[in-house]
Amino acid sequence: MKLRSSHILCLSIGLFLGTAVTVTAAALKGSNLFPDVPAGAYYDEAVGAMYDAGIIKGYADGSFGPDDYVTRGQVAVMMQRLRVELGLATDESGSSRSSRSRSSSSTSTEEEVTSSSSSSSSSSSSFSAASLNPYGTIRFTAIAYTGNEKDGTASISIVRTGGNQGTVSIEYELQSGTATTDDYEPATASVTFDNKSTSAVFTVKLKNDSIAEGTETLKIVLRNPTNNASLGSPSTADIKILDDEAPTASSAATGTTSSAAATVGLSATEYTIAEAGGSLTAYATVDGTAKSGSDYTGVSGTLSFASGEATKTFTVSVSDDASIDGNKFFKVSLSNPSGAVLGQALSNVTIHDDEAGAFGTGSLKFSKSSYDGFESQGKAEIIIQRSGGAKGKVTVQYSTTDGTARSGSDYTSTSGTLTFEAGESGKSFFIPITSDAAADSEETVNILMSNPMGGVQLGTPSTASMTLY
Repeated sequence: MKLRSSHILCLSIGLFLGTAVTVTAAALKGSNLFPDVPAGAYYDEAVGAMYDAGIIKGYADGSFGPDDYVTRGQVAVMMQRLRVELGLATDESGSSRSSRSRSSSSTSTEEEVTSSSSSSSSSSSSFSAASLNPYGTIRFTAIAYTGNEKDGTASISIVRTGGNQGTVSIEYELQSGTATTDDYEPATASVTFDNKSTSAVFTVKLKNDSIAEGTETLKIVLRNPTNNASLGSPSTADIKILDDEAPTASSAATGTTSSAAATVGLSATEYTIAEAGGSLTAYATVDGTAKSGSDYTGVSGTLSFASGEATKTFTVSVSDDASIDGNKFFKVSLSNPSGAVLGQALSNVTIHDDEAGAFGTGSLKFSKSSYDGFESQGKAEIIIQRSGGAKGKVTVQYSTTDGTARSGSDYTSTSGTLTFEAGESGKSFFIPITSDAAADSEETVNILMSNPMGGVQLGTPSTASMTLY
């Protein structure tokens, strides 16, 4: 926050916490990517899957607009691109398009489609479809990463989707923005994916200076994939460097000394913090997807500046929970100035979920809450998924108990331990089913997960049932 007056006073955010890096692993969720996609919404996983496939993206401002309307023309474009994805048609340059399709009914696969909703961003939401490449398509996992100047590095994650055949590599280059080479180590290097490898993490070195210069940004660009791999989207991303020096009146405030009324304003339109412990300073708070009382502790109050004072600080405590519920945001605001006018009065604060991403261990859950088992098949496969993070090796135990079905006569009681290596997102086990001549009605078996180890937690559902037919 910034206060400019006859004394050039500054109200500023006093503390940034941790290195917040948004990355994606295993089952990507929309709430991990977009602040306006609620965690657990019925479309949460669908948004993540469509983004991961490259079919739909968000707006340039980082939002998704889940409540924006779609026109009939946009639906036609999406359906045509789905046909391309399914191999039922090619793009405009291909020759296998159905004779019933007219070239005027679809645009090229790189066209951007603009939402007709009056509430949407003026930027376009992009839809694209492409044939799967067995050697993979390489892209960033986010459009922006964040590193703290005092930590000396920012972690960048990239993924290889659509295929994992062979060893491939890709170059990356750092480009100055508001951050210059005085703020980071310039680098042009390459990252290698071994055969079957689908994710990689590397670091960008940051320089810690003693200058209060606020948050600065540089760009990182992917280019020149090798061995038949292709370049996906996003292929460029921003790296935000959080300054660890508090701004001073001379470096953070602007304006000149006069007898005019003070101007009170926030010093940025967006702030980023990590969920894991600590606090962020602010003046007042307004709920967004983050809710006061559960995700953070709301505050409000009155600031009084004595003559010559440059900074005031309020604290908003952020709750560190164990849930994998994606990134959330709330707003900080200024209002009702006395002897001053408002400048930048409202800013977003994003709470990065520290359980999600490549640096989180994730959670384990059954792929569904109800399975079917058939005597004629002799066994049923039960799938356990790891979502929200894929860091490190984790284990979980599974077991069965009788429902209306009886172990020994209807099925074979099963138990064991599943091990997920780093990066693995799914495992399965089988329950043997007994075939008999009895005309049994539909009977059930209870399936349980327990004792997660390695820092992983149990997600929902952690119990399931199987119906025997």
